[in-house]
Amino acid sequence: MIDAKINVVGQGPAGLLAATILRLRGFRVSVIAKSAGSLAMWSGELSFGRNGGDDLDGWLSPDDWKAAWSSGLRALREARVPVPVEVPEKPLQTVTALGVLKPAFVAPLWQHLFTEAGSACFIGIGGVSDALPRTQARRYAATTGMSSSYRLLPSPFGWNASWGPLRFAGFFDTEEGLEWLVRSVQKEVGKVDEEYVYFPQVLGVEKVMATCERLSAIFGKPVYEFPLLAPSLGGIRIEKLLVKQLKRLGVEFYRATVASVDPGGTVTAMDGRRFVGQATILATGGVLGGGLAVDMEGSITDPITGQTVGMVKEAQDLSSAGYGKVDLRGDASLLAVGGQVGVWNPDRDHNGGAKILGTVHQAIRNLEAR
Repeated sequence: MIDAKINVVGQGPAGLLAATILRLRGFRVSVIAKSAGSLAMWSGELSFGRNGGDDLDGWLSPDDWKAAWSSGLRALREARVPVPVEVPEKPLQTVTALGVLKPAFVAPLWQHLFTEAGSACFIGIGGVSDALPRTQARRYAATTGMSSSYRLLPSPFGWNASWGPLRFAGFFDTEEGLEWLVRSVQKEVGKVDEEYVYFPQVLGVEKVMATCERLSAIFGKPVYEFPLLAPSLGGIRIEKLLVKQLKRLGVEFYRATVASVDPGGTVTAMDGRRFVGQATILATGGVLGGGLAVDMEGSITDPITGQTVGMVKEAQDLSSAGYGKVDLRGDASLLAVGGQVGVWNPDRDHNGGAKILGTVHQAIRNLEAR
């Protein structure tokens, strides 16, 4: 089915990764979404569960997991997201917004991935409300057994209470913002004895890696960001790069609310527009449980009402979930991907990245076999 036209419904992490991997494999792709999606809720790491994957064993084979991670890594790398060259054999660790550790296979290089924790210094910036360096340093030390400390920088000039993470990041993308940061670090922080330095995830949108390198040169040791609570700059950065890459590859984006998907894969919007395709991928789950939930048997459920509204391979009626009538006859022209597919809770179990890549891998393998 290579070179077939595939409609991807949804523009969150699952939708954009699915669209990118499909296009890189030779499919023609359209992305149809009624909103920008949930990438701003995602820090950017591809995690594999609270237990490092034990809760996902048996769902896919080890070879399929390896292929899924590799496809995701290639998609991010092709979009110029700074990521590691290879997928590790076992999950690594990264630091969360709370100063504790979680397992992850892939994360952008502005985030620290490591096999063993080292001593760390957490630096807060005045006005970044979700960054609590004193608490983070204490939790990090209690969790890892490693020494940690914290420092506080003042609020930037011109700051007011309306500034959120995106406003901070835009400020640090400017020459004035970067120079303020450098002067403040040199004046307020001084020498750091710990092995690593962690800043809140506000060090820029476009220039974050250059800023991390500049700060690393000052400290003489690696500087990374730790993710904040949503909205997440990590997800926003990745969204911009994925969308830019998809447009370079000729993928078309449409703002539309889906009314129906016919058995052949063509999507009809509420305003009457038709998007012809040979298959449709629903990527509408959302990291916070919005959209559709799909269990391992293919049953599609509205997560708000708990009502079962159809099957992935034989959907009868998706109207109560925002779709018109769908009548599929088991030909797999409607597929579902995303962190909410299956019986797990990605917010609780930290396996959203694995679920996204695993379901995308299954869907594309299904399409390639047709």
